[in-house]
Amino acid sequence: YTLTDLSKRYTRGKESITIFEDLTMTIPEGDFIAIMGPSGSGKTTVARIALGLLQPDAGEVRFLDQPWAAAGPERVEEKTRRLHRRDISVIYQDPLSSFDPRWTVGQILSDALDVAGIDAEQQAARVTQLLDQVRLAPQLAERRPLQLSGGQRQRIAIARALALQPQLIVADEPVSALDISVQSQILNLFNELKQQHQLTYLFISHDMAVVKTMADRVAVMYLGEIVELGSREQIFAQPAHPYTAALLASVPDISSRKGKFGRILSGDPP
Repeated sequence: YTLTDLSKRYTRGKESITIFEDLTMTIPEGDFIAIMGPSGSGKTTVARIALGLLQPDAGEVRFLDQPWAAAGPERVEEKTRRLHRRDISVIYQDPLSSFDPRWTVGQILSDALDVAGIDAEQQAARVTQLLDQVRLAPQLAERRPLQLSGGQRQRIAIARALALQPQLIVADEPVSALDISVQSQILNLFNELKQQHQLTYLFISHDMAVVKTMADRVAVMYLGEIVELGSREQIFAQPAHPYTAALLASVPDISSRKGKFGRILSGDPP
């Protein structure tokens, strides 16, 4: 999965805001790459372009060595993307807003299985299998989203993403709304599923503890560009960019009485 020289800007009236320019990144198969950075740095916009929900203003995205998104006359039509649409899934920060509250869990998962081309006769067994994969009891198939806890709803969102048997999962802040103990359980589940299904993850987060625990590689976004891209060990042990260093230094250190707070960098997106 490659993103090459991507640019995206939003225009409102006479004002134009550049979200990012000349962004380039490669996600190898089976990799867990995390994008971290402050709010407004462009993380979610990258995710939406990766999903094919937004078109870039410049540059190209290729998925499974096929055109996925491009700008101008090279624009990729949805009928072309549809051939590989089931190979990429998404998990949102707030799963409740992405569910139909009138549907049961079984109906939510069956809807995804319809997209995956699973016969109606096989769907009940497959729903049970998906629930088992995310460590939920089969009886929950009869419940509606509002009857579930936040952690259970996020597990259902993961099960729905798995229903398509994807190769790439885009996860946008998938644990930021959960309690710390529940976060740990969900992150462990992400790791288990990565090993079982040889999944590739594009993981959007501003939580450094989550990124340090999960990621193989880390891309740091700041003021509309990737200022640093490297292995997890490299980024956290030897940050090369001032923003990354300031971000890591801002984390309180319990080994010090005074704590450790870095200099907050200033600046606005271009």
